[in-house]
Order: sequence, then C-alpha cells, then structure tokens
Amino acid sequence: MRRVGVTLVTLVTLVALCFLLNGCGTTPANQNSKQVGTTEQSQDIYVMAGRIESDAQANVAAKISARVSKLAVDVGDKVTQGQPLIYLDNQDVADQVKQAQAAVDAAQSNLDKALIGAPEQLSQAQAAR
Repeated sequence: MRRVGVTLVTLVTLVALCFLLNGCGTTPANQNSKQVGTTEQSQDIYVMAGRIESDAQANVAAKISARVSKLAVDVGDKVTQGQPLIYLDNQDVADQVKQAQAAVDAAQSNLDKALIGAPEQLSQAQAAR
C-alpha cells in the first residue's frame, strides 16, 4: 500500500515537472500579435492589443467642495499644467458671497449709526460727571 502511494507521488511530480519544463521554452515576444503587412524596408508591422499605463500619477483636489458641472477632459487625454480638468458649480459659492456681503452691509450700517450717536453719548457722559 505504501509503495503505491510513493509511486503515485512520483508520477504526479514527474507530470508537474514536464509541464514546468515545457513552459520554460523560448517563445517569440509577439506570440499574441498578428502580422498585418511589411514596409518597403522589409520591417514587419504588427497590430497588438494591450493596455498602456503611465508611471507618473497626479492627485487632483479642489480647494472648495462643490458639484462638478462639467468634465473638460476624458481618460487618455493629454493635459498640460494649469489646464482646467473639471468645472465646479459655483451657485453655492455665489450664495455664500451674497450672505457675506449682506453681513458686511449690516455691520457697516451699525458702525455708521454708532459713529453718528457717539458725540451725543460722549457729551451726555461728560455732563453727568
């Protein structure tokens, strides 16, 4: 019984070794390509399918949070530094600017009232002494 187990393990090992050695042979680099023609200088032209990825990547972040209203580029487009990639919806920011301007106007109005009333209050304070 033990002899059958050793023989079986040896047989499986030999089969696996055959598959490994068969895979280690030299194969042409263009095995998955298709030759579509030759040029006048007798150079072969191949059409190949594949995926190209860049070694360089960039993190993109906006200074404010807003909805994206338009994408200016698509995957694979060549871009340059400073080129807009997306456009943000600025309605929320415009509303915030209007609110801030209203607060500035109210503060200015309060300041004007205080400056107009200040001489009267100052003279009243001096008279009370």
